[in-house]
Amino acid sequence: MHMIAKAGLCALLLAAFVPAGKALIGAGGCAVPNKDATLQALRVIPVPHIPQLKLPRQKTETQVLVHISGYGVVMSTKVVKSSGNPFVDLHAMSSVHMSTYSGKIVNCQPIPSDLTVNVLYDPNARQPTPFPMRSLPPTPVPSGEPAPPIQIIQGAALPLPAYVAQPAAKRTLPLALFSGNYGNLGMASAGGILYFNIINSPEGFSAESHPVVAVDLSTGAVLWRRRSGIVAGANQAGVIVSVAPPESEMRAYTRDLTAYLRAHKSPKSVLTELDRKTGRPLFVLPGTGTTGAIDGVAFTQDGSIYSASSVATGKLLWASNGAPSLGAQEPPVVRNDVLLQTATISGAITENVLYAFDLPTGHAKWEMLSNEKPLGFKSNVVYIDSTWFPQRMDYYIPMTIAAVDLATGTKRDEYTYRPDPIPNAAEDYRQAPLMAYVSSGYVYVTVNNRWYRYVAEREPAQAAPVSLGSLSVDATFENGRLLVHENQGTYIAESSPDRLQLHRFAEGDLRSKIVEREDGTRYAVFGGTLYAFDQNAGVRRVGSVENCASAYSIIAWSGHVAVLCGTAGQSATELLFNDKAERIVALHITPQTPPPYRLQIREFQVPGSSADGRTGQWGVGPMAPLSNGGIAITLVNELKNSIMYVSPGGKMRRVPIAPEIAPPTPNANPTPYPTGPPIFSNWPPRGPSPNQLVAGKRGTLWFNDVWHPDITSLSPGGTLATRAVGAGSNARFSSAIIRLASTPDGEVWYARSLPTPQIGRADGSLKFDIPAQYGNPAVFLGGSDNALWFFSAASLVRVTTRGQFTSIALPSKLTDRRTGPPVVTSGSRGTIWAAERETIYHIGSAGVLGEHTLPDATLSVGAMATGCDGSLYVTPGYQGVLFHLRPNGVFERYQVPFYVSNIMRAPDCTIWFVQGTNYPTTSVGTFKLVPR
Repeated sequence: MHMIAKAGLCALLLAAFVPAGKALIGAGGCAVPNKDATLQALRVIPVPHIPQLKLPRQKTETQVLVHISGYGVVMSTKVVKSSGNPFVDLHAMSSVHMSTYSGKIVNCQPIPSDLTVNVLYDPNARQPTPFPMRSLPPTPVPSGEPAPPIQIIQGAALPLPAYVAQPAAKRTLPLALFSGNYGNLGMASAGGILYFNIINSPEGFSAESHPVVAVDLSTGAVLWRRRSGIVAGANQAGVIVSVAPPESEMRAYTRDLTAYLRAHKSPKSVLTELDRKTGRPLFVLPGTGTTGAIDGVAFTQDGSIYSASSVATGKLLWASNGAPSLGAQEPPVVRNDVLLQTATISGAITENVLYAFDLPTGHAKWEMLSNEKPLGFKSNVVYIDSTWFPQRMDYYIPMTIAAVDLATGTKRDEYTYRPDPIPNAAEDYRQAPLMAYVSSGYVYVTVNNRWYRYVAEREPAQAAPVSLGSLSVDATFENGRLLVHENQGTYIAESSPDRLQLHRFAEGDLRSKIVEREDGTRYAVFGGTLYAFDQNAGVRRVGSVENCASAYSIIAWSGHVAVLCGTAGQSATELLFNDKAERIVALHITPQTPPPYRLQIREFQVPGSSADGRTGQWGVGPMAPLSNGGIAITLVNELKNSIMYVSPGGKMRRVPIAPEIAPPTPNANPTPYPTGPPIFSNWPPRGPSPNQLVAGKRGTLWFNDVWHPDITSLSPGGTLATRAVGAGSNARFSSAIIRLASTPDGEVWYARSLPTPQIGRADGSLKFDIPAQYGNPAVFLGGSDNALWFFSAASLVRVTTRGQFTSIALPSKLTDRRTGPPVVTSGSRGTIWAAERETIYHIGSAGVLGEHTLPDATLSVGAMATGCDGSLYVTPGYQGVLFHLRPNGVFERYQVPFYVSNIMRAPDCTIWFVQGTNYPTTSVGTFKLVPR
């Protein structure tokens, strides 16, 4: 579900509605037949601006084809002209859905019609008030149920294998259900052992200790109890528990855990695996949460890091930086060597996302907004629920389903299914579940608690929509068959274009969840019997559960299946059955080999500007190299701006570059300042506020000012000198478009846009105008051969110090400015590196020399720096990882315990970094790769 939590900075605007054909939007009544009408209302949908959403910085437009019923109800939508950004397209489609329309009336009859809707995304638009939920017209709306209805034919009953009720082993387990003195905190099972937590147990364990209990379901015996850990998952080797340090008991169990805590210096919980037979810790797993285990591989998460580890040895097989604030929700699904993991990204908007990882290597292939687990598969296509939050809040409760290419993440199509426009009752519409399956070329979707069928990957109106009447779909199988029930009868159904043939196999309704074993066998209780289903809908009776008043859970493992029976607050009763084990398909994972180097980090904390909690922390901006191997950084604060000199050993000297502003008078009733960067209320400050810093000859630093068209020099002795090199603008943020660059010969250059585009030396000794065909410089840098480079709105230009301009041919990805200017750095031998999202280009005067893609396609390049050996250091935005691209084109990955906002190389080849926002502390430091 996608939840809008607060207002943002951007908006999608419905700009124009253009009929796909004639202007056929009819009046809402029939006083004048055939009279055309316009839309009844426009609605503005807020789109918060969040870096994780990768929203562009310029206006874009999405064109959406909308199919509207004669009653003005949106039946389907399809993007016919993309904005180039999937998130903008998603919000555009939602904006179209939440608008109100009047249907087309011809001769007093409602007629469906199509519209082409142009949706404008404007990042600078005034943020509107969040939209209200749409109310329904007071007049009754006829049902839009698809017709004609499908033929439902009662076929022969399924010939089930001979069945003799097994004398199931029945025993009482030391496990209370739901609530009471022994309430469950966590429960997991694997290999026939049930693991669970107990609160306020009679053994005297406190609620804080969360004792873990292991029960052998084959014998009913309690194998062991441990005081510490919250059950997070289980596998064949044991149980994974989350341990919150300090836990002296757990530290005593294993030296690995002690070493882990000492190395990470973190109070957060860690995952450790307990032996299935003894409960003793085996090893510590990477991460703080687990999503499940498949075929001896445990999948765990720690923030944005998603890992695969061996459950037998604890060895890390691979680690991947998936996305910011990765919150995996359910066990992963594997298809065609692609691992699909559902997750939640929390921020101003809570987004449900589906991540696709390459199973052998762990490289993130793509990400897609998606609710819940995949709905089905066909060859190399996965079907997902892409319904956005406002649609789910609508009374009509439509469902949007997208067909996505597994290998690339490309959407083949996306349709919204809305077969029944009649609303649910106001008091229960939010409880009506959105469910769907896609199987064997058909989409099955429930709306208003009734199931419908469509032909997959067609416009809904042309997809032969039919109603399944009173049937409810419980599951689908690989061969297209369905598990359905109706009026106390349960069937296997065979679907064909004109009919649904039912084969009864059980009396009684579904009484349990449908549980899937690792080999694909599914189990469920219908009436008084436990049934098993193979992947092609083959049905077997497993045993009688007549004595099970409430089937609380089904636990299946190799050769066995147990049904847990019980009611709230009472001990559970186990019914144990023998059941044949099926073949288990092994996962194919290539363990990642460690890189030939280890990353050595030196970190120096930037001292605060004052003891005031509100103004006590600097915002660290750009940096410049110093001849002694250190760096200079800009420090921005609400009350003062400075330059900080940092020596190679970490010693710091601050030089103010703006007069200090007196802090505000303390409030008599102060509100605790929230964790985060300061709120800047005294802007613009009295003095320059730089966003670029470069080093020139004899230790002089040069910086610009985001508020004025000036450049300022700072001598080693602390002397400041400012001069204007451009002209202002009426636009508040456009008066300071002054770019700076330095070249190896020590010269500092500026590039400006106003009053005329121009490049010149900072000392004023040389300048030349930029010809109009090359545009205004947006990104400016110096090359290793003393030439200058700049990106304009649509081109890359190389400029010699004599004013000779050469335009460089670029791939379309680098000329598309909808996602902002590229990230750039200077390369060796007169080349540069430029990156757009996850793609990095090596460029020379003749054009692109090489192209590289980050191993994780979900990441975007945040900063780059070249090493003295010609290699490239890359840090993605908002991620604790460093990539090292060696000259042979191979990426090496190194984890960093924080995210990095900027990196650069000093003259002595040291790689310096600035730590990303980590209020209330910020640090700078060095990276060094040391041979193992």
